Amino acid sequence: MESKLGLQVTLAPQAQILEAQEAFALPIKVSVHNAADSTVTILRWGTPLDPQAGVLGIFEICDTTDKRKLPVPTIMVSRKLPASEDDLVEIQARHTIDVTVNLPIQSLDKGHEYSVRAQGTWHAVWPTELSNVTTSQLRDNEGAYRGDFISNESSVSIGLEKDARAVFEVLKRGGIAIIPMSVGYGITAIDPDALNRIFRVKRREPHKRHAMVGSYYLHRDIHVLPPQEASIVKLLTVDLELPLGIVAPYRLDHPIIRKLPPDILAQSVVGDTLAMLVNGGALLEELSRLAALEELPLMGSSANITGKGTKTVVEDIEPEILEVADIVIDYGRQKFHHPRASSTIIDFRTIKVVRYGACYDVVQDALSRFYGIKVPDDPWNVEYFV
Repeated sequence: MESKLGLQVTLAPQAQILEAQEAFALPIKVSVHNAADSTVTILRWGTPLDPQAGVLGIFEICDTTDKRKLPVPTIMVSRKLPASEDDLVEIQARHTIDVTVNLPIQSLDKGHEYSVRAQGTWHAVWPTELSNVTTSQLRDNEGAYRGDFISNESSVSIGLEKDARAVFEVLKRGGIAIIPMSVGYGITAIDPDALNRIFRVKRREPHKRHAMVGSYYLHRDIHVLPPQEASIVKLLTVDLELPLGIVAPYRLDHPIIRKLPPDILAQSVVGDTLAMLVNGGALLEELSRLAALEELPLMGSSANITGKGTKTVVEDIEPEILEVADIVIDYGRQKFHHPRASSTIIDFRTIKVVRYGACYDVVQDALSRFYGIKVPDDPWNVEYFV
């Protein structure tokens, strides 16, 4: 973001997904762009360009999964005055300087997502070339401007590709997996016999349905919607990044659909519609990608006895549900647990609310604000939460 001095600070992770470690240094790429039409010279001290920036309290890290701020080790630094030429950096007009800052963290939790932001003060910025800054100016900050900076928020996920691969191999062998989803823990399978075992252990009533576990791209490939309804799905799931259950007509000729046996297909559709969960979290997105590459139908539902409510921690899942699973991935409490877990489900043929779930207030506001579509207020009816 740009300060009043015309200096923009932008953060980006060195990698979108990192492996979890006990002792952790989170590498962040910092770009400082001079948006002005003239060269500037910056005093590095206490800025993202400071060699010790990672421990000066400039950076804030938040666990967006648990919605908590992480402690970042900080130190107090004694500076020798006046600053030397080595403490300055010159950025030409319309140019950018990139540096990598390593943020020391005790540990980051696997499967969690984190945001990083930088905020602080430019203590001295001279609107001239470095060679023109004199010793007296360094001593008194004469002729220098001062101003605040705040960066964008940069996001990173911690180590889930290995877990996704492990789960996928179990599912391909006919197994059952309990996995974390952003809206609570789910139970998934690919094999028809495994799906029937899930149906029985959950004590599902005949009218209950499996949902396909997918992504926005799989939805776009399988579901068939008119342009406006398709744009609404994109707004909610891509632009607003909301978890959402999408009910829509589907392509019977799609290779993944054709691999579903008739009885499993019958347990997964209502009329000409199929439900699909989109934005279920980073692990689910990767798992969906692996399944789609091999044209395999990844199906599932919440990991609980029917009617007992979606579970946001593994410890709350009923023993009989845990026992049927061949692999359980525990990433702790899932982030969309307030006011309740489980996804909001919309039938996009008529924009009808099928279930009031996570982020429903945001969905309701977006439909009204951007499309003039009014949907009912959340009735808090427990019938919808199972």
